[in-house]
Amino acid sequence: MTALAYASVLIRTTTLPTTPPPSAVTPGLWILIPCLAATAGSGMYIGKSRRGRLVDNKKKRMPFIAANGLLVLVPCAIFLNRWASAGSFYTGFYVY
Repeated sequence: MTALAYASVLIRTTTLPTTPPPSAVTPGLWILIPCLAATAGSGMYIGKSRRGRLVDNKKKRMPFIAANGLLVLVPCAIFLNRWASAGSFYTGFYVY
């Protein structure tokens, strides 16, 4: 039996699960967010003695970057995860 014929038989005889697999997005966020906060904190600690135009500009941008992550990206990840778990793959899923 050739590999292609074997794959064809395997595909026809394999059944897909009827329930979606458990998601790791929400538990992953409980790990990711503290790690990002620790990274930002250590970066601020290490960079507190540094001066310069580039460093000062970055220190001004960081609160906006953190707010964007917490207020926009985390809710988007949660909603897209829920839609994917429910199988709601309509236009809104791909646009958002």
